[in-house]
Amino acid sequence: MEFLRDYFVAIWVVLAITVVSWHLIRRSMLLEKDFAWYKAQNPDCVGNGKVKCNQCGGEKIVIRNMYNRMYTRTHTCSTCGTDLYFSKETR
Repeated sequence: MEFLRDYFVAIWVVLAITVVSWHLIRRSMLLEKDFAWYKAQNPDCVGNGKVKCNQCGGEKIVIRNMYNRMYTRTHTCSTCGTDLYFSKETR
């Protein structure tokens, strides 16, 4: 019986490590696509103090906090819903 308890504890530890690792990897991947990246990829969409969507040309960009305590913000076109780039959430 004690073997089963140890087995389930080991499974929970592995799952917890996997979830934490996934969040860290996902956050680092998202933060690679920051404003500098967006500007380099879409130079015609950034200028005169404005950012435009690279899909529809919309100029209204909304900033939202992402879920699950990733401390990351997404900059999204409010016209078509495309995620344009990501930034760190300031606490």
